[in-house]
Amino acid sequence: MVQKNRVGTPAADFPFTTQAGEEGHLYGVQSPYILLFFHDPNCEECQWVKQQLESQHAHFAQKGVQVVAVYIDDEIEAWKSASYPSAWLSVYAPEIEQQDLYNIQALPTLYLLDTQKRVLLKAVRLEEIINHRRTSVESPWE
Repeated sequence: MVQKNRVGTPAADFPFTTQAGEEGHLYGVQSPYILLFFHDPNCEECQWVKQQLESQHAHFAQKGVQVVAVYIDDEIEAWKSASYPSAWLSVYAPEIEQQDLYNIQALPTLYLLDTQKRVLLKAVRLEEIINHRRTSVESPWE
């Protein structure tokens, strides 16, 4: 499990359903950066991280970050009734858990991906994402 989605490798693609009922998959999301926010709407720590992410909206928007709030549990009604910022993509992706696609040890879990869906940061705290610096010359993340 630790070998899955290692930093520098392509993230595992997964299918999802949006709250609007549309089907998609991770590799169909186009953005310079993708912040995967694995969460549970009933989790206190998840709610705190969600609030922190919302407060950082301007920072993330400036960097070209698309937040993808990913729900993987089986209480789908809790996810459907939860609210998310309109700029976020809120998705239900049970295959992640069913197929062990990501090493989700606890919720919330955060991953930062680049435009090619390579893992930049894996299972880190929000502060690490906010303070992340890329060394690549072409990267706007500074």
